[in-house]
Amino acid sequence: MGLNPSAASSRATLLRFLNEAAIELYDQSDPAGSLMEQVFKVNGDQTISCPSCVGSIRGVREINTRIAWSINQMRPRYNQFNWVDNWRNIRLKNTQALMSTVTNASLGVLTVPVVETPSIEVTVSGPTPTATMSSETVIMTSTSMQTLNTYTDYTSVKKNAINKYDITLSDVDGK
Repeated sequence: MGLNPSAASSRATLLRFLNEAAIELYDQSDPAGSLMEQVFKVNGDQTISCPSCVGSIRGVREINTRIAWSINQMRPRYNQFNWVDNWRNIRLKNTQALMSTVTNASLGVLTVPVVETPSIEVTVSGPTPTATMSSETVIMTSTSMQTLNTYTDYTSVKKNAINKYDITLSDVDGK
């Protein structure tokens, strides 16, 4: 274009073209990884928990017919009178670290099939009966380890490294 980016008189023109190009790029593409598609089979009126590889859900459709589903909030369901729901609806409830809700506050039990070297560290966070948020790190030196705190829920369960085996978190009753 022959414009000098250092010159104050050319700056406004260059920014106008640059912003126009940025908007065009944004409209035509998505950030890396956001176009990844996952397929899940859900039967009937079920509540499901998506695996950790699923990020924010931006769209839902049927795999065979490609008919789009509506993504709705939870508010209509808990109104005084239920709002009308059509078929092909999905409601996003919340983000949860566990497959099922904690029903009894207890120590967490972390299990792994094999102890690896170096030991995997698992950081567990969540509310306890005495604190709104608590966090601790458990080093997996055995195939079964317990948390020190009694948790009423878990907001985060993270490993310090990628390892060969899944680590399972359950309560003292094995649930």
